[in-house]
Amino acid sequence: MVTHWQSALERVDKPSARRLLSDIDIRQPLGVRQQVGARKGPQPPLFEFFKRMKKQHPFCVLLVRVR
Repeated sequence: MVTHWQSALERVDKPSARRLLSDIDIRQPLGVRQQVGARKGPQPPLFEFFKRMKKQHPFCVLLVRVR
């Protein structure tokens, strides 16, 4: 699975998207570095739900809207 996402990231050619690649960590369950959007306190209530969905659908991209 890691090789799937690694090859997909290597094909990113749009400059604005390439700038965001430093925040991507394909070893993490949700695909982003843990520091990205980190905040103090407990994890958001939906974090476990997102991890379960990603585990069930490893080749899909989860679109999450945060307000």
